[in-house]
Amino acid sequence: MLFSTLRKILFDISNAGVVVLDTKNNVDLGEYDLVVFALVGRSFDVASAVAMYLKNNGVRFVDSYIGHAMPDNKLNSTLLQVYAGNPVPRTIYGPVEAMAERMGELGEKVVCKDVLGKKGRNNYLVSSVDELRSIVEANGDVNFVMQQFVPNDGDLRVLVLDGKVGLVLERRGSGKTHLNNTSVGGMAEIVEVSDEVKKIAESGAKVEKLEVAGVDVIVDKNTGKPYILEVYREPQMATGTFLEEKKTVYAKFLEAML
Repeated sequence: MLFSTLRKILFDISNAGVVVLDTKNNVDLGEYDLVVFALVGRSFDVASAVAMYLKNNGVRFVDSYIGHAMPDNKLNSTLLQVYAGNPVPRTIYGPVEAMAERMGELGEKVVCKDVLGKKGRNNYLVSSVDELRSIVEANGDVNFVMQQFVPNDGDLRVLVLDGKVGLVLERRGSGKTHLNNTSVGGMAEIVEVSDEVKKIAESGAKVEKLEVAGVDVIVDKNTGKPYILEVYREPQMATGTFLEEKKTVYAKFLEAML
């Protein structure tokens, strides 16, 4: 029997495959016969992500309630999207030294962001291992994921209502930050998007069992490939830009539900 802690678990998530490693014992959790969660506490989000990985690898675990968590954070959401076959940037979560070892595999720059962050809070573009360590150490109460930086000319906030795209906003950053969010100075306009983007966004909302979702999609400006960045349960229906347009499509959605 081997013992470890959730703080020692490393997630490496991409569409090429998922690895969840017990760094204390240097063992892939998918190789175990049984995993017992003795104490979860405040790390329930990490435990539920581990449980998701175990279920997908046919590994039994105790207790089963841990496998029924809502994916309301970036770690669980990204893992869920990958298992559904939706494209996501490669994402790594775990001990800072383990993330630092893999940083170069993601490119010259990576995005380091709060697992629970919203509106661009605690979201950094990082270009060195020292910078990564400094950010993590300076924010001791924050859990960060490290994600592949996708070169872009903006991103898309896709509003999905009852399984269908209702409205799409293209957001472009101010140039002062890597973020395109309007909450940090970005500009937005209503646009039409390809059927591919619509399909990805609708699938992203469906996977998370959301009738109302804001799916953030980013398109690589070099390859043209779209990726799901995040799926929001609170897509700023009553705040932000284009309020009247959002109210209109939301009202139609509610009428259809009635």
